[in-house]
Amino acid sequence: MENSKDLTMPARRDMLLMTAKGAAGLVAATMLGGVSRSALAAYSLAPTVTEGPFCLDSVANNLLRSDIRISSVTGKIAAGFPLVLTVTVSKLNANGTISPINGAYVDIWHCDADGNYSGETNMGAADLTAEDYLRGYQITNARGAVKFISIYPGWYTSRTTHIHVRIRTFLGSTAVYDQATQFFFDESLTEQIYTTISQYLSHGLKDTANATDSVFTGGSNQSATDGITSDSGDHLMLTLANNGNYVTASINLVIATSEGVASLSCPTVADTSGSTSGGGTPPTGTPPTGTPPTRPGG
Repeated sequence: MENSKDLTMPARRDMLLMTAKGAAGLVAATMLGGVSRSALAAYSLAPTVTEGPFCLDSVANNLLRSDIRISSVTGKIAAGFPLVLTVTVSKLNANGTISPINGAYVDIWHCDADGNYSGETNMGAADLTAEDYLRGYQITNARGAVKFISIYPGWYTSRTTHIHVRIRTFLGSTAVYDQATQFFFDESLTEQIYTTISQYLSHGLKDTANATDSVFTGGSNQSATDGITSDSGDHLMLTLANNGNYVTASINLVIATSEGVASLSCPTVADTSGSTSGGGTPPTGTPPTGTPPTRPGG
């Protein structure tokens, strides 16, 4: 179905439904209910990776919107260089062809220019629990496509620049497919943004490259199905273009709906009972000394 909340996109409307990235590792055809080895050679399945500790359920929170820059709670606008993102979701069929999925729910979230997530305390670095910007979902149209307007993500310690993604299909109100993955950015464009755009200058350059990021270099959580045992990020790179006023980004995700429903930890609100994204009783006693710990990766 067409999403009535899709926005008219700026300028270039031919924005790219790229063909699926080819030549992934081959796995046995029986793992995909009869999908042939040649099909997997032609179309790489999107790797499944961690949803991370800052996942909140945008569907349950009714954040159906194309422009995710504005907090629906306070009206605050996330500052940063505009990013226009197109995501296409297709299904790998048993006969080796792909077809767009109409009606898939695509939920995205990412940090702001300073490396903080809305809806979270960010390990005490920034209490943004009253905000919900840079989060939202769209429903794919007949072409399997959704469009978002956001900002170029910032970064935080131990992680390269990325966007979190969750893809779901429903039968009635029941999720019958649920996958988490992440999108990654070209290093040279990221450096250009971080060193020339005012909102990113104070935070500086990121401390983790794609090549040393644990998620980017790691394998898929569903490697038995998709055959991706390392370097998941190579299959999740966005196609990017900077036109001077905003960056366009696109990716085509090919999925195998036989993978089913994952057990994702995505509540509707963050647990703020402690200083981290997890819950529990705060510790007592003498505070520790030394270098503070970094936030959990994800």
